[in-house]
Amino acid sequence: MHGNKTLLIPLIIALLALPVGFAYVHWSKGGAGAGLYSRHWAPDPVQGYWGPDNFYQSPDSVQGIFEDKLCVKCHEGITPGIVADWRASRHAQVDEIVYCSNCHGSDHQQLRMPTPEVCGGCHEKQHGEFQDEARFGFPSHVLAMQRAVDARHFVDKPKAEVQSCVQCHSVATKCDSCHTRHRWSRLFVATAPACPTKAVSS
Repeated sequence: MHGNKTLLIPLIIALLALPVGFAYVHWSKGGAGAGLYSRHWAPDPVQGYWGPDNFYQSPDSVQGIFEDKLCVKCHEGITPGIVADWRASRHAQVDEIVYCSNCHGSDHQQLRMPTPEVCGGCHEKQHGEFQDEARFGFPSHVLAMQRAVDARHFVDKPKAEVQSCVQCHSVATKCDSCHTRHRWSRLFVATAPACPTKAVSS
């Protein structure tokens, strides 16, 4: 009887510790940052471009919902280089033109930075190939940001050094780590080092 009690006590402790452990992990991910140590760091504004799902916020300088051609007309004056790159891309040269709103949304107060999921809405095959990397563990483009923010040294390093880390680790959160923004030429993809989606058409 005494032997049964000695076995029962560790079992009860283990069963109680399990939900406590899950609750602690859930709590630790509830801070201003991201990952296991999100309560120990806060993002800089530039982090919105490196981890858009978690941190991007639309600017409040412009308000309203705009039609596609109006976006182009406005940005010809504000960001002419971006418009020129877009005009040179296949997105602007197909029968059903891919406008700004297809990737960023049309409500200027609810804009988004395109993530692999947004791009995957059209480029399903390439997005599937990208997601497949998660099955193979480390190294993996699709898990790159998770590997960074779940590491204790991510919090311990000086903030400037951390921002340098996520420039590369953001390959997990946005396709333009390999592709150039807006132009989307196959040439640029083919020359990008270690790009996981070389098959994406221009």
